[in-house]
Amino acid sequence: ALIDMMEAGITKDAALDILNRTLVVDPTLEELATIIAAMIDLHEAGAMEEDIIAVFKLVEEQVAAGMNRALILEEITTITAAKVDMLDAGIPAETALATIKKALQADPTLEELTTITAKMIDLHEKGLSREEALSRIQAAITADPTLEDFDELVEETEIGQPQRGRQLEQQRDQQIEQEHEE
Repeated sequence: ALIDMMEAGITKDAALDILNRTLVVDPTLEELATIIAAMIDLHEAGAMEEDIIAVFKLVEEQVAAGMNRALILEEITTITAAKVDMLDAGIPAETALATIKKALQADPTLEELTTITAKMIDLHEKGLSREEALSRIQAAITADPTLEDFDELVEETEIGQPQRGRQLEQQRDQQIEQEHEE
């Protein structure tokens, strides 16, 4: 693994750091090859060492918050691919990581990770600022935690005026009240 990373252009010190962090997030080393390949992909996409290390920190945070370690490690390539896609689209590494974090918090099963990150790319390509794009994504997640109407909500939500989101919240509140009355 060390040689693979060094052949990919990662410095020896950085490669050793990645291996140490791999031991922390995956003590059994069951996903070693997957993790190393994902980190090489990030490096080849132009990610700086600190951006690669940030992925490890994110994994550690999510596991500490109760996310299934095996699932997040099995899907590490999905997470890094999402980050690579955002970096390739010109989204700063910090924003890419924030988007992934929001996606993981919204959907711990990781089923909607690519939906959420693809929407960030769309918003970026439309010229929205980092803050506005993240606000729209968060508003849509808040309005519909099931993420069933995520795409629609992001498109319809104007900052400060999440009309459709408020409508969905009101409908859910009414349904809950009706269920409690019955």
